[in-house]
Amino acid sequence: MRPMQRQFSEMMPALTKAMWPRKQAVIARCQCIYATFDAAPLPRNERNAALRLHLQRITPYPSAETAYQIVWQQQLAQIWIWNSKQEETGRTAVVESRYYAPPESQLPQWRLVSCVQGVEAQYWSEERLLASQWFSILPTEQQWRYFCRSTGFKAATLPQISVSEHAQLTKPWGKTFRLQQSELNHRLLSRVGWVGAWSLIALFSWQTSQWWQEAEQLELLEQQNRQRAQQLERPLRDKQSAETARQQLQQLVRYIPEHSQLQLMMQVLQVSQQLAPDSLYNWNYHPRQLTFTLNSDIDPLTLIQHYQQLPWVGEVRSRPAARQGELMIEIRFAAQNGAAS
Repeated sequence: MRPMQRQFSEMMPALTKAMWPRKQAVIARCQCIYATFDAAPLPRNERNAALRLHLQRITPYPSAETAYQIVWQQQLAQIWIWNSKQEETGRTAVVESRYYAPPESQLPQWRLVSCVQGVEAQYWSEERLLASQWFSILPTEQQWRYFCRSTGFKAATLPQISVSEHAQLTKPWGKTFRLQQSELNHRLLSRVGWVGAWSLIALFSWQTSQWWQEAEQLELLEQQNRQRAQQLERPLRDKQSAETARQQLQQLVRYIPEHSQLQLMMQVLQVSQQLAPDSLYNWNYHPRQLTFTLNSDIDPLTLIQHYQQLPWVGEVRSRPAARQGELMIEIRFAAQNGAAS
């Protein structure tokens, strides 16, 4: 048995072996790639073909070695991908993340989950796992900030970097969706039973004729699906290119100047005069950051709270300056308000 793939009872001692079927194995989170697919814009009868194309596009493994698990939540496909060589034959694979209880609230929530190895950063909203990233150790403040910002977190204060213990489920949440499932095999298995020899021969003869008819129908359906997939591939590619261009444009628009240095200085000076009159000097401006020094022994926390109320302020830091009794203030501009000219 591979070190990162073992029975659920071995990975999580809180559960006894009686709670876990012997023919199932858990794929550790560190072995998976997580992605989502929003099928809301597509007709229902074309979603499987589009999802298959999406899987082929994002998997880093050859098609013969690609294993995946899909859970639909509303119109969002939650996808885990791993290398099929890591599986054990004869066992049903279930990803580790599905055994940690989802949040009870439908509001957006960022959290860190302790895994068998490392931790998993999760972003939930409306009972859907919209983003997931695995870390071998507890993420740094910068890594946590990047993850939260990339998922749309806009508040000035980030969620606390702490791993909380979440309820371990005896059954995985969500219903596993099998993208490729042969209706023919299902019918064959459902019709085969222990009957007499002559009944089996008669059934086999009848079933063979049915098989050829259904095989022709399946071939026709596969041909139609291939044609639809080819028709969908270009719109999806164009949509992806347009989305990339839109994101780049939004990134550029964020840095369009909205304030001059004079306006910035007047607003900073107004706050400084209220708290520490005639103490502002050594003004240094950068495209994304403003640095200045105050000749005052005022409480830094009070300064930070007042500066954060300015509309163009994103992040404020303070530290002692080279001279005694002086404070150096660093202000990073909020991206949505742009930088100063």
